[in-house]
Amino acid sequence: MTPLLLALALLGCRDRAVPVQDGQPANVVMGAELAYVSLAGDGVGVVDPGGATVATVAPPEGVDGVHALAMYNALLFGLDATPPGHLLVYDLEDPRAPALVGEPRAVPVGPFTGLAVHNGVVVVSGGDGPLSMTTYDGQGALGAELTQARYERSTPDVALHATGELGFVSTRFNMVNQGESYGLMSLRFHPPPAAPEVLDRLYLPGAGYTAGVASPADFPLASTVQAWHLYVAHGAGLAVVDVSDPADIQVRSVTVLPVFGVDVAVEGERAYVVGSRPMPMLVELDVRKPDLPQVLEAIPLPEDALATGVAVRKGRVMVAAGPAGVLVFEREPPAPEERVEHDDDPIGPYLLDLDPSLAGPPGTK
Repeated sequence: MTPLLLALALLGCRDRAVPVQDGQPANVVMGAELAYVSLAGDGVGVVDPGGATVATVAPPEGVDGVHALAMYNALLFGLDATPPGHLLVYDLEDPRAPALVGEPRAVPVGPFTGLAVHNGVVVVSGGDGPLSMTTYDGQGALGAELTQARYERSTPDVALHATGELGFVSTRFNMVNQGESYGLMSLRFHPPPAAPEVLDRLYLPGAGYTAGVASPADFPLASTVQAWHLYVAHGAGLAVVDVSDPADIQVRSVTVLPVFGVDVAVEGERAYVVGSRPMPMLVELDVRKPDLPQVLEAIPLPEDALATGVAVRKGRVMVAAGPAGVLVFEREPPAPEERVEHDDDPIGPYLLDLDPSLAGPPGTK
């Protein structure tokens, strides 16, 4: 272990998970015009490009709050990550006024539960409970069947490939391997009620319960997929994992960071990692070479920030920073020749053999 990692570990071992406070942003997703943040007991916040909240949508009756968000086309998905747990869907036909679609769906959660959607598939990682998967149509109606399956000791987060067929789940394994117990599983999803199929397991040295954790939905083993690379923010830094063969996922590199990463966003050749220990920070990296990412800049955040969420769109980076609110940074947008897919770009093939109306028509905002 390097001196930097050892120092960070000593700082981190004294930390405990900080409960997200009502009204403070913990998770952020970005649309073409506006962004959306989870506000715990206050529900969902609608945020303008400058980071100001322009509207708030309270959680429906019987739902404790909204702690995680995911977005695809003109649909916003929210997760109440406190037991008994609920999955919510909002229609964004009017981006300034998210409208609840149907009734909240009960889903097992906690502690630490993540949410992901893509191409007609929605997955709730489940934490210490079972992982849940269902489908949705172009209007946001959830499928009648909810597939549930339990994997390993805990599954605190999940990321979906653009196809919606493959998922990568942050995992605490039952078995310890050379002192390590955290890593990733790759899953192949099948139409309900079939359970997702485990394709591979990968241990990540240094991953696990590190500083800057916020409960109930922000565990420091978060990932995002771009093309066939998975970018993983965790205790040892930023890992780049080759997932071109989902049955044999391989670490390409691990870049040491000056912060314990809690979330990561990637656009084009840039990755952005946020964390709060040993001090709140946004780290920008050049990831054009997956085997050798380069830290470009470490940007200090306000001292009171609890940075647990980050999103990027066309060079604008938004950080959900708890007591410090939503922080906005204008960075270099992707070069014109780079292909950067956003949720409102035309969708790809439906590899799950699901209803072709899933995820909305191509090009929908």
